Amino acid sequence: MFIYYNDYWKDFGDQEIGVKPQDKVEIELTAGVWTDVTEYYEGGATFDQEKERAPDQISAGDTRYTFDNSEDTFTPTDAGSIFYGVLYQGKKIRFSVGFYGVGYYPQSTMRIKDIKWDHDNQQCYIFAQELMQRLVDENLNSFPSTLVAVPGAGNTGNGTITGIATKPFVTVTENWTLTCTTPGGNGVGIFDVVGSVSGDVGDATSGTEFSNASSGGIKFTISVGGVDWVAGGSPDTFTFSTIQYPEWTTTNPAKIMWSILTGYGYDSGTQDAWNVAVLDLDHTKSVDNIDINYTSFVNAITDIGNDLTGYISYDRSAKEVLQEIIIHFLGAIYTDNEGRIAVSSYKPSFGLTLLQEFADTKKIFTLGIQQDTAQIINQATVYCKRSANWVWSNTDETTDDVYSNSNTTSISNYGLKNPFTWKDFYWYSVNRAAQEWFADRLVDKFSEPPYRFKFETGLDAIRINLGDRKKFTDSRTNYSNKIVEILEIQKDFESSPKIITLTCGTTETGGDPGEEGILWCFLGSSEDEGDGISPQNADFDSANESDKQFCYLSQTGGEGSDPQYYLF
Repeated sequence: MFIYYNDYWKDFGDQEIGVKPQDKVEIELTAGVWTDVTEYYEGGATFDQEKERAPDQISAGDTRYTFDNSEDTFTPTDAGSIFYGVLYQGKKIRFSVGFYGVGYYPQSTMRIKDIKWDHDNQQCYIFAQELMQRLVDENLNSFPSTLVAVPGAGNTGNGTITGIATKPFVTVTENWTLTCTTPGGNGVGIFDVVGSVSGDVGDATSGTEFSNASSGGIKFTISVGGVDWVAGGSPDTFTFSTIQYPEWTTTNPAKIMWSILTGYGYDSGTQDAWNVAVLDLDHTKSVDNIDINYTSFVNAITDIGNDLTGYISYDRSAKEVLQEIIIHFLGAIYTDNEGRIAVSSYKPSFGLTLLQEFADTKKIFTLGIQQDTAQIINQATVYCKRSANWVWSNTDETTDDVYSNSNTTSISNYGLKNPFTWKDFYWYSVNRAAQEWFADRLVDKFSEPPYRFKFETGLDAIRINLGDRKKFTDSRTNYSNKIVEILEIQKDFESSPKIITLTCGTTETGGDPGEEGILWCFLGSSEDEGDGISPQNADFDSANESDKQFCYLSQTGGEGSDPQYYLF
């Protein structure tokens, strides 16, 4: 295990193109134990990540490593192989770069998917994919197999129960027993309906739909068969079980995502009642989490201001559900360099001087800039819910409210472009605040043809992630300290020198330097808080460009108390 010294990595991040680090490839066959297989590595380390326009499309990266297998190091039938007697599918394979004796920084950590052997050329190919593939492949909240009524073994009546439905925010996990208390056929026979949690919720008459939307949250119809229902000493019965929906009330979207990924409540730290209906990744709330970048979730939770109320209906794709949540904060979900799932949120640029700069003087070559009207979104319409009312599981959710925003100037200049329509069936926010939030920002961000900057750089981009904000400077195009968002990362460690290609998008309205359609301010103080950007000056005239990003509120109590807060 190497110790990463901050000073070293700061200097390393400023290296110009042409540095030649060492490659390192490791495989984790036992938890926490990494086997170094670098001496056998022959190539294959290229990685791509991409952040789509909203709604952000979740995708998983994959790659193929080539290894020398002349010694049967990777042949599982050979007793001397590292794979001998080992279930290697799903194990981690990590590629890192660095300098010997100083440290290595992981660039990709994936799960082994498949292995192929070329015995003629004595090579082994290991195919790996990101943990994100689980989000692409798996479904959430599968229809419960227990939600099928089972007749009692001693039943005399031979009828059935059909149309069993449940209701979000009412149905809980419990066992249900229906017992015949009045014999007879349709219109006569009566069953007592009792839940192990809800208790007695009423009587169901054969031939008539039973519905209880306020307690128990179940609906069904009992129908008589060729033989009437029997009560008395050995009454006819039916049993079935319900499972609570994955559901959240006024909850931060990033916390909802945490619950979906882990099956544990973010705030409570305890297992959710619906844990069997979601994923089961590591729920450790610290940097030691092996599946999730915990720090990224902490930051996203802080940045996101709109809460959501909603649920996951039966048999939903994990990818689709997470995309529906992400759009409410225009963020990104991706796999970090250590193979963990991370999240970033749309947020204003903070501390311009702290952002890493890519400039033509040392960090950019092969620059291309594109401005395409095809990327314009100048109208956004969101169909949503006026109130948090949810339907039965056998009925499609509907919307009863609509919010629309458009940029008339953009439409006048370019015509109606890519009108964005979104139907929010499963997520509600008070006064549709979350829905208005992302609709307004979509139109603001894309009402003019946004610029796309694509350039090649070196290992100064080694620690970049999707959604990061960076500064872009290029004298040829008259851009200086332009804030851009990382939309795509392509890492080619097979090239010499190493090349990392970045595609960036403007964060400002219209793509013009210095213009911001949505205004932000930050609270600052006259006290040095150790963040490298404080203290701030007491008046606007003497403030530098970084300080002018802050809002100063005067502290009650006069000049004698510190720190001072000002508004200018």
